[in-house]
Amino acid sequence: MSKFKNEIKKLRDSGEEVWSISRLNSFHNCNFEYYNTYILRDRGLPNVYTKIGSQLHDYLEGIYLGEKEINGFKTSFNNAVIEGELLGIDFPSESIKNSFVNDIRHFIDNFNKLDGKFLLEEQILFKIGDHYVQGFIDVLRVYENEGNRELEVIDWKSSSKFTGDKLLHAGRQLVMYKLAIEEMTKHKVSEVKWNMMKYLWVNTRQKNGKIRKKMVNRSKLIKEMREPFTKILKENGYDELEIDIYLDTASKTNTIKGLPDCITDIYSIEDCYLTYEVTDELVQELHDYVNNTIEMINSKDKDNSDEWTPIIEIDEKQSFYCNVLCAHRENCQARLEYVKKNELTKKNKNGFGGFY
Repeated sequence: MSKFKNEIKKLRDSGEEVWSISRLNSFHNCNFEYYNTYILRDRGLPNVYTKIGSQLHDYLEGIYLGEKEINGFKTSFNNAVIEGELLGIDFPSESIKNSFVNDIRHFIDNFNKLDGKFLLEEQILFKIGDHYVQGFIDVLRVYENEGNRELEVIDWKSSSKFTGDKLLHAGRQLVMYKLAIEEMTKHKVSEVKWNMMKYLWVNTRQKNGKIRKKMVNRSKLIKEMREPFTKILKENGYDELEIDIYLDTASKTNTIKGLPDCITDIYSIEDCYLTYEVTDELVQELHDYVNNTIEMINSKDKDNSDEWTPIIEIDEKQSFYCNVLCAHRENCQARLEYVKKNELTKKNKNGFGGFY
């Protein structure tokens, strides 16, 4: 596969738009953000998650290219966190920060490099309907499986786990990568998956021999598993003091190593690779999403800013995106009004201030 820089330039010079899934997602997140970013070409402000996420991607890429050492990973991450603080790009709260930082540090301390050959940040250009869509694949892994050449797409994710609509939202990128690679290389992509850096799989071997998997935050491994671990230890004759000593010690190292065999014979831990099953329905959904979103974007007047309004009624669920993630949060009147209203409500609830 080759880079498509020249081809994309030719398309744009001819007046053809080249889209991306993140660009289309931005339109659905907020028309105001889309207008500022993609029409006015104002990149806006960074946020702590994209800044640190980019640093993690860059360092992981360096490890797989042989340009960076694993033992320097933690220092690089810590420096990125400090730099963000100095620049005023910080987390929503100290508790959220501590949880995120401790999860990622555990990922780095227990980093497992995959085997195989790798293409990193590989650019793809793919046509969906009449529209060109581009993207960059974090990892395209090439390996041998029972004498057959296999291709696997891996997307590094430092975000929280996906559920419901968020899973569909995040999965479109992987669906497109699979379709594009199979068209470009004529090779089948066996799996597309995320490496969920903040999480671990806790595997439980059941009595029938089957394995049940549970996704847990890395920094909360023992905390989340304390109840089932306690039950098994009690069943195996350990008293409460012994159990507390074992589990409190395990909490400090955040590992099951050192726990009694009755635990380690049943439970095992592995990195959290979350496979996304690409179905014909999801392929069709991607096509519909791309074509319908572009149609909606093109129906608006690019010269009339009034058509590109922000989210008017911001609720608690949307407020995280508006206050933390949106690149244009500081010049969005709707968001500023929301913050002002919330601050006034808090003052009134606490007995301070009054009506202005």
